[in-house]
Amino acid sequence: MTASPTLKKISEHLNISISTVSRALKDHPDVSVETIRRVKELAGLMEYEPNGFAVNLRKKRSDTYAILVPEISGYFYHSFIQSIEEEARKKSYGVMIMQSMDDPEIERENLKICRYNHLAGVFAAITSHTTDFTFFQKTEDFGIPVVFFDKVPENEKVTSIQIADYDAGVLAAEKISKCTKQTVICLLGNPTMSITRLRRAGFEDTWAKTNRNSPIWLNAENEQAAYYILLDTCRGKCTNLAVFCMSDEILCGAMRALYELKANIPHQVSIIALSNGFMPRYFNPVVSYIETSGFNLGKLSFTAMEKKQSGNTEIVVQEMLGCTYFEGGSLN
Repeated sequence: MTASPTLKKISEHLNISISTVSRALKDHPDVSVETIRRVKELAGLMEYEPNGFAVNLRKKRSDTYAILVPEISGYFYHSFIQSIEEEARKKSYGVMIMQSMDDPEIERENLKICRYNHLAGVFAAITSHTTDFTFFQKTEDFGIPVVFFDKVPENEKVTSIQIADYDAGVLAAEKISKCTKQTVICLLGNPTMSITRLRRAGFEDTWAKTNRNSPIWLNAENEQAAYYILLDTCRGKCTNLAVFCMSDEILCGAMRALYELKANIPHQVSIIALSNGFMPRYFNPVVSYIETSGFNLGKLSFTAMEKKQSGNTEIVVQEMLGCTYFEGGSLN
């Protein structure tokens, strides 16, 4: 492999061999302390940077993590990524962001890229259609630890870090049951996902204890779908109503519909959401929400990754991040 131009310049300036320069930069014991000092001092002045490809080839591992998500469409994933980048930076690691566009085939191709580049680890939120986890297992067998977060596999022995989704549903039902509204609409996400089923189960189990009319259950996979579904459902009867939105994307679509219907919040319509905490503050009144923190989930996920990187990729960690209620002005 050809030596870098900077290594050659350092060797010529100090009148030592390129191999000695290379060993000095690695604090090799065969090189004197004085030579190491002189080499590093000159390397700093020349702003020398090691060849990342060569380093990775030698270590057989990259100092880069991958974050696989279906789509970066809301503030939750933005804050999760920010959290992982913050922790990775402390270790001088980089982060690669990869979107599957909710397509399992793209998800598998992304995992191939991770293996090809010998990445340090993978943080993965699966697609709503993922049923085959052999590609994730193959990645772990390759020596790359995988930590699932937020949207995680069910009934699989994997490391997963997720929001306490059932508890979030319970808390939402408790808060909305104190409203005086007669009709309750629960606007949820993709019904095939465990995240949706758990949030519905928590709400449903708690609501059953109130002896009030059963909620209207609706499903929307994105903001646009939430907008149209709520618009059609509430047109002509947008009063004495309470709405539970299970995510920030769904909240945005629901609020668009309610504004278009000129609904008075909270007098005609009460609303509560599960949220990362960013979007509710942009509405008037501020929407009451149960925090599902992407940033804190990232911290837990990174800790789990470090445990798996300790030498045993088969370590199974499964943790739940608790939820907190924040009151706005949208419940009445």
